[in-house]
Amino acid sequence: MFKSILMFAIFAAVSAHMAHYREECKDELNIPQESIDNFKNWKFENDDHSACYIECIFKKMGLVNDGQFNVDVIAEKLSSEDKTAEELKPDIESCIDNTITDSCKRIFKGFACFKENNLYRIKASAQSS
Repeated sequence: MFKSILMFAIFAAVSAHMAHYREECKDELNIPQESIDNFKNWKFENDDHSACYIECIFKKMGLVNDGQFNVDVIAEKLSSEDKTAEELKPDIESCIDNTITDSCKRIFKGFACFKENNLYRIKASAQSS
């Protein structure tokens, strides 16, 4: 769950560009509009559409590079008065499962893990961007 929150936090951090990223990823991956509408409401299924969509968005946001999380960037985007970037890094890292070889699935699992305990942080980051 923590990983999911982490991914959402990153996702939210660049909300000014989100509509553009959503449209690009939707077109690149042929994501149905119904799924996009669910994503906008923070509803993600554990399927290929959701997994690759999250990876696509994160790549465009600079949160992922070469299939790996940019922990420093994510932590900085999600830091706040109650938790610094350095304090967030272990939480983010604990959600990363490098044993998963499929990058879409690995990124989605990390996002889902972080989101579980940090959705509020991700949403706050999205609103302040």
